[in-house]
Amino acid sequence: MTVEAAGQPGPDAGMDEPEVALYTAERLDVLLEIAELPLSPQRKEKLLETLPDLDQKVAKIRSVALGETPPATAFDARWS
Repeated sequence: MTVEAAGQPGPDAGMDEPEVALYTAERLDVLLEIAELPLSPQRKEKLLETLPDLDQKVAKIRSVALGETPPATAFDARWS
């Protein structure tokens, strides 16, 4: 069943809508509280600057079609 068939918008839904900031100081505070990860205000500021770039890199990695690539379960670090 596709996402659209499930009654949810697909990945292109809302492409004409204005861009909303995904990462705000308030959202970051909530996420850090949930993760029980205290950060100084300086680290939070730097993290807010870095998150959009990191998000783009993760999206690029996810866009690679791996097909039937088997997992690397036979790797032994001693071989390196």
